[in-house]
Amino acid sequence: MSEPTLGRDPAAPAPDPWGSGPAGPPPPAGSPEPPPAPARGPGRAIAGFLALGLLTAGLCVGFIYWQRRAAAPADAGQGAPEGSAGGAQPKTVRATVKVPEGHTKAVLRQTAAFDAPVVILLPAGTAVEVTNSTITKSQTWCRVRTVDYQPAASGWMHADVLKME
Repeated sequence: MSEPTLGRDPAAPAPDPWGSGPAGPPPPAGSPEPPPAPARGPGRAIAGFLALGLLTAGLCVGFIYWQRRAAAPADAGQGAPEGSAGGAQPKTVRATVKVPEGHTKAVLRQTAAFDAPVVILLPAGTAVEVTNSTITKSQTWCRVRTVDYQPAASGWMHADVLKME
């Protein structure tokens, strides 16, 4: 049994099931068919949100990278070269080497890291000048040079083995 037409011409096109009205009359004979309507499903909106999310994430990563580069010293592993502050000599602080209990010497290293090569072992009480400092992996390191110790040496010492004067 067919559905009742309720006053509608059975030959007329059926109304659009989405409620936008009748589908309209067919195109005249011989005219080209119109192009299909673009797909406007939820996939298009999801793609837009994904693109916006990727753009935002990229901007955040770029900003963080820029901030870290701006905050990092030019040569974090070696410290500032002597006399690099516009021709003026860098400010130095005097310190003496103190050794941990049970040890007789403290380690002077090539770079600011516990696994860096050893330059020399300095005995307790050795006078040094601190010319720079840095924080690496939550550890404070000081760039030092010996004052009246032979052989003269320079390198990095962990701040815990220095007593600042």
